[in-house]
Order: sequence, then structure tokens, then C-alpha cells
Amino acid sequence: MRCIAGLLAPVLAAGTVLGAGCSSLTSPDGLKTRAVARIQSRPAWSADGLTIYYTDRVNGGITVVSLHALDVVSEDARQLAAVNALNHGEQVRTTSDPSVVFVSVAHPDWSLQLDLYGVPEAGGTPERLLSNLGTPWFVLSGDGERVAYQGSSFDSDSIYVASTSQPAQQVKFPSVGRFPRVMSLSPSGDFLVYGSWSGVYLAPTSGSGTHRLIVSPSEGAPVIAPDVRWVGEAPHLLVSEAPTASEDSIVVEDLDAVSGERTVLGAVPRGRAPEAGWELARSRDGSAFAVWVPIELVEETFEGRIYRYRLYLKRQTDPRPLQGLELVTGTPLWFEFSPDGSRIALLLSGRLYLVTTG
Repeated sequence: MRCIAGLLAPVLAAGTVLGAGCSSLTSPDGLKTRAVARIQSRPAWSADGLTIYYTDRVNGGITVVSLHALDVVSEDARQLAAVNALNHGEQVRTTSDPSVVFVSVAHPDWSLQLDLYGVPEAGGTPERLLSNLGTPWFVLSGDGERVAYQGSSFDSDSIYVASTSQPAQQVKFPSVGRFPRVMSLSPSGDFLVYGSWSGVYLAPTSGSGTHRLIVSPSEGAPVIAPDVRWVGEAPHLLVSEAPTASEDSIVVEDLDAVSGERTVLGAVPRGRAPEAGWELARSRDGSAFAVWVPIELVEETFEGRIYRYRLYLKRQTDPRPLQGLELVTGTPLWFEFSPDGSRIALLLSGRLYLVTTG
């Protein structure tokens, strides 16, 4: 198999020395690259794929959360804004509007409730848009005008859809199943895909109508990528059948959530650690997908199991998947193609790795 080339991609916070205390990422052909970062949030690509936005924080408890922009070509990072907050977790999102970056940050009052901020891409004072997010996870419409999120700890089974420009204009509706996690808003903001303990659903954001069950969890249920690809107003999920001991491959499919039609996109080797999970990602144009597969159990301690993972890339033009980089690690917090599909980002144990796809 051909190998994907590695790209050096350090994410530097103040006081960090490039190459100091960092881990090595090795591909099957012996190529090595290094990356350094202190990232505890879920980052986001810019619309042009030239910048990655991420948060950084120094200490536990009440701390300063800083939003940074990393130029993936020059490898320079700059700070956009900083706020006092609880060390609880953040998520960064971008839209087609390059002038604003959205980030969720926990209140500094130990309420475990989060604020949603809009931050100027050029840097400046963050604008608080909403104040009742229950978890860091939120999703935006294509223009950033509408946002969906889970309610606070006292309202954790409700989903809210609000306007980022007029927060008072919001719709609340109960989820089907407990502890919903919003997955994607349609480009227009009229439909929402979310998951809960009882399945994955498509719901109109008006709050009216019956929620449509897309996938219900059961033994052997498909694995679902955190991103959703919209074709018009129809969401397409990237799914993979859970392998059994007798299967040698992971079959990856496109699932049209409206029609229920499945299209086989390709298959990758299953690996030799079926009890560990794997991660899926797809390019925005749908022409390629990647799978982060556990191939070997390396160590088992009282703290848990450590696996060797391998990255596979499959493009429509390739008859077979390309075998990518290997790393002894856990599952990625962030695993996503750049908008143009030229790179794949993996956030592993606070370190950001970028892999070129061509």
C-alpha cells in the first residue's frame, strides 16, 4: 500500500519549546514527524482550510481560556481573545463567514453552564451570544445565524435552537431519549440531526412534527461519524458496520437519512483489536473518507488499555485504501478533513497532528 505523507504541524502556546517533550508519529515507510500542542478543546478549520482555531488554558479550576488561530502553512499562532472561565471544556466552530469564530466557554461560577461567544477573527473583545448551554457541544447553520445546543443540567433532555443575532428568538423541544447530543444543523438551519441514548434523529428546528428515527443503537449498530454531510436538506451519515470476529474488513457506507438508502464507499482492514472503537471522517465533497483503526493492544493497566492505531485513507479514485500513519495512543478528540480535503487533523492527548492526503 502507498503511504500518506506526514506534515509537521506544531501548535505553540506561550512558553512552549518546539520539539521539547513531544511524541513521535511514525508511518510504515519510516517517515517521522513531530507535533507539540496544549489543546483540550475541539478545534475548528477555517472555511479556506488555511487556519485552525483552538483554545488553550493554563491551570485547573478558574483560569484564563484563550482562543488561538494557527496558520497551518507558516505554523505561526496568534491569540484572538481570552476570558476568565472554569476549566471545564470548550468547543470551537466556524461558518462561511470568515470574520467570526464561535466558541463555548464554561461560566467561572462552578455552575457547569456555558456561554457561547462570537470572537472577531482579527482579534478583539469576545461578544457573549448565549448563556445557557449545558455542554460544550453546539452546532451552527451554514451562515452562523442559527445555533443548536443541549439545555443546562436542570434541563439536560431539552434541545434549544436560537438565533445568534437575536438570542431571545429561540425554540425549545424535548429530545427523543435522554442526554441528547446535537450533531449537525442543515445549511439553512431548518433541520437538526442529534443523537441520544435511544438513537439518532432528524428533527425540524421549528419544534413541530414528529422526530424521525435514523439509527437506533443495538448490538452491531453502525458507528456514526461526528460530522454530517448535507445534500440539500437531506443529511447523509458516514456509517460502518461493527465487525465480528470472523470479518476481516470494516465496510464504510453512506446512509441517506431521509430515504434510508445505503451506498458502499469502500472497506478497510479491521485490525486486531475489535473491542476498541474506531473513528470515521469524510471530506466535505464526499470524495474521500478516513478511518482511525486500532490494530494492536499494546498495554493493559489498571487505568485502561493502550492501543496502536493506524490511519487509512480511501478516495474514490483509489481502488484500495492508502495505509497511513501509526501511533500508540487513544482515540482522537478531533478527527476531521480540511474543507478542501488536502489535510486530515487529529487531536490526540492534547497534541495536534496534520496529515496530507495527496
